Amino acid sequence: TIRRQGRTNLVSLWHDMTERNLAAAKLATERNYWRTLFKAIPDSVCVKSPDNIYLACNRTFAWLLGATEAEVVGRQDSDFFPPEQVAKLRASDQRAIASGLLSITEEKGICAADGHYRQVEVIKTALHDSGGQLIGILAIGRDVTLVRQSQLALKESERRQQLAIVALVEADRRLVEHVQHAGQVGADLGGESDPLSLSA
Repeated sequence: TIRRQGRTNLVSLWHDMTERNLAAAKLATERNYWRTLFKAIPDSVCVKSPDNIYLACNRTFAWLLGATEAEVVGRQDSDFFPPEQVAKLRASDQRAIASGLLSITEEKGICAADGHYRQVEVIKTALHDSGGQLIGILAIGRDVTLVRQSQLALKESERRQQLAIVALVEADRRLVEHVQHAGQVGADLGGESDPLSLSA
């Protein structure tokens, strides 16, 4: 209120917030979309800061570590992995940052959630803001344990099949040699030269 010449005047200021509210609603919708997508991806996904702090992860990634999403965020590799594996993870992070391209590695280890050995194919890429500043590292891991086991089983099956073929060929060779030898003996004794002959 403003008091002037003995009179009190009420001053009101109006600011149209429509555009701002619409922008905020759109941003909230987009964030919710990406959050839902992040959680729905069946592969393990995480985002780390340049100094190796987990900024976000989905349920699958947290499960592999034997933790919840909330327990992962804010922590780092050394909280979940032994020193040698931490060194390998850091090295692959640095390769992704240095190359500016996708870095694909395969990591092996015991899953904290169920104690089973797992092989995970990991794709990493550096994340940059609109100004080109490094803001983090995105890692997406796919469990390829069953695929690798199937590939090994197929190779083993092929190896056994080859051994069986070699054994069969060798058996045929020995049979031919035996038949030829028997024929030669028969000929030397004045009999039939063909040991398989059925003639009287």
